[in-house]
Amino acid sequence: MPQFGATPVIIISDFLGTVAVTFWYAWLFNHSGGSVLLTLISHDVEGVIHPQLFWTDPAVRERVTLIYAAAWCAVAIAVVVFDRRHWRHVDSAPSPSPAKGSHVEDADHHDNAITAR
Repeated sequence: MPQFGATPVIIISDFLGTVAVTFWYAWLFNHSGGSVLLTLISHDVEGVIHPQLFWTDPAVRERVTLIYAAAWCAVAIAVVVFDRRHWRHVDSAPSPSPAKGSHVEDADHHDNAITAR
């Protein structure tokens, strides 16, 4: 896509940056109590900042895009490494209780009645 100014380095950098920033958004969402608003504000602020637009030289623009992606990769690695407990923690979902009048509830009630005698 040279007609749009996208070199392979810029395309790869943008892809890596996108994958890395996803870790940040997931971490932010989970650590803010599930706040979608905070995650959206963070996404909007990140989307407004385009450091490659500060330079007109294509070589510098390519380098800045690479540095920007590297910074997001560093943030993603830091989030995973320093908050390892969060990423490895699995919430155990509560087991669903049987519905009133179901066969399972009747069997449990019957078993309790037998052991109470």
